Amino acid sequence: MKKYGFTLIEVLTVMFIIGILVTITSYVFAKSLERNRDTQRLSDLNNIKNSLEQFYLVNKTYPYNTAYKASLIPRPWVAKYELERYKIATCDSGLADPGKNYLAPTYMTTLPEDPLYTVARSLNANCQLEAMAGQPVAGYGQYLYTSLATNEATSNKVGQYYLMARLERQLNISDSFPTIDPRYALTISRINSWGQTYCSNDSGNPLDSGCSYNYYLKNSNND
Repeated sequence: MKKYGFTLIEVLTVMFIIGILVTITSYVFAKSLERNRDTQRLSDLNNIKNSLEQFYLVNKTYPYNTAYKASLIPRPWVAKYELERYKIATCDSGLADPGKNYLAPTYMTTLPEDPLYTVARSLNANCQLEAMAGQPVAGYGQYLYTSLATNEATSNKVGQYYLMARLERQLNISDSFPTIDPRYALTISRINSWGQTYCSNDSGNPLDSGCSYNYYLKNSNND
């Protein structure tokens, strides 16, 4: 008489094989999500860059960081707040013509946000990003726009800028941080004072969680 059923070894073997397949599938799916997010980031930054060039053609300058004109408040220059007008009027403090300092809605409908590190913080009355206990420093991983002007205290022409992001795939990460024009040393030092860490392929592990940014897009020199 034949007996039908599975032995314990057969059951364990099948479970082991299923476990391997699930692990492989999960890994492939996770990597696919990383690739898709990085593709979106690169596309977003290039769209912002193209809009900035259109802005420059019309205004002969790039948008000026609002922090410059608000008592030089040391806060991360998140692109969402620097290039899209915020609801608090005081954030435009000192700007000669606030409406002409933003990309949105004239040059872009709205500013895109990082698909993973969305802008979770709002600006307070002092135009600063609210700190949140237990969370990464304000601006971590979000798209950053930093205008470079030779004289931060005046409405000087902005001829250069940086766009920054935090990518997840090694092959997309910048090989090095862009060469810094000595005229903008003060701006760069202020960026470094925010508690952010800027990494690249030639400076340690750019995928480490301690790296706030690892991709840098710089415009052509219009100075």
